[in-house]
Amino acid sequence: HRHITATLHEGSSLYVLERDLLERLYPELILTQELCDVCAVSYALVEEAVSRLEGKRQVLSLEPTNLGGILSSIEQVADASGVPDRATAVVTALRRRIETVSEEAGDGRAGPRVLAVEWLDPLFTAGHWVPEMIRLAGCRDVLGVEGQPSTQVTWSMRGPSPLLSKVMQVFMDMDSMIGKDFEQGLANMK
Repeated sequence: HRHITATLHEGSSLYVLERDLLERLYPELILTQELCDVCAVSYALVEEAVSRLEGKRQVLSLEPTNLGGILSSIEQVADASGVPDRATAVVTALRRRIETVSEEAGDGRAGPRVLAVEWLDPLFTAGHWVPEMIRLAGCRDVLGVEGQPSTQVTWSMRGPSPLLSKVMQVFMDMDSMIGKDFEQGLANMK
């Protein structure tokens, strides 16, 4: 938890890039992303590693924030790979599947309420295309926002806070005391 939180605040990467392996693989096209700093090797590390390689390499950074963006990313990769026709068939089939699911599921106003969690420690709600997928499946995302980044969520206790409980908060860590029960409660949610 602390390492991830510190990494988020410092703007550094959780991952390392094995430059020797990258050099041995000798890729012509390198796919990366700048959408999420904790989801993959940082874009800056990729650029720096590629700049040290001999020869020309193409780096393609993909940042889809919705399903349409994911489909566009498929087309971008196919174009960069020199096989744009392959993407046309794949994207057309995926669009049909998405439309079929959406039509079958309905608009979601009467569907189940869904809490989509992308990361447990620290707790993050799902973002970008996940809330859109939930809606298209006929459900309602209770915290995620379509097209927006994941959001770190904190939880707290509400209600009267007498002096004794305020003093206890100084000496007790509620996360370590009831965190396991909270996680179990999340696991039991339906």
